[in-house]
Amino acid sequence: LEGGSIEAYLVETRRLADRHGKSVVFREAALLLFARDPSKIDHPNASVRVFRVQGTARRTGREHNVQELSRCEGNLVQVLEGARKLLGTVIQKSARLHDLFFREMPEYPTLAWQEALVNAVAHRDYGIQGRSVEVWLYDDRMEVVSPGGLLPEVRLEDLQARRAVHASRNPR
Repeated sequence: LEGGSIEAYLVETRRLADRHGKSVVFREAALLLFARDPSKIDHPNASVRVFRVQGTARRTGREHNVQELSRCEGNLVQVLEGARKLLGTVIQKSARLHDLFFREMPEYPTLAWQEALVNAVAHRDYGIQGRSVEVWLYDDRMEVVSPGGLLPEVRLEDLQARRAVHASRNPR
């Protein structure tokens, strides 16, 4: 930080903390992002859960076909890194001929699933405390589910028509 303190950056520039007299008190967003000790994060299920579904639909009872692979927990940096590492190992890869050589190609483009994961964590509704971000790996697709519905400024019709719409749920 050129010429400034970390406290000034967090309080004034990023609004991740508040000054109370001579002390700095971190807001929940700062704790979610940077807490060294996950027990300091006062948000149940600020995590990512990863599931593998055998087939193309979830089933229950005797036909149960869902396996939870892992729950990635910690601060959001740790959550994203853990989920990225896990998904990097479970997303199937196959060899494809490219020019004169075979190259290992992932089932899903790495940039695409990583962006979906980051967006799901960044834009989830943190007011919903009983659910995690979930990644579902089916035989024919991947679904990334983020708690919370569309913001009032975003209409489904605009998304379906591929019109640019911008709204921030978690601006910090």
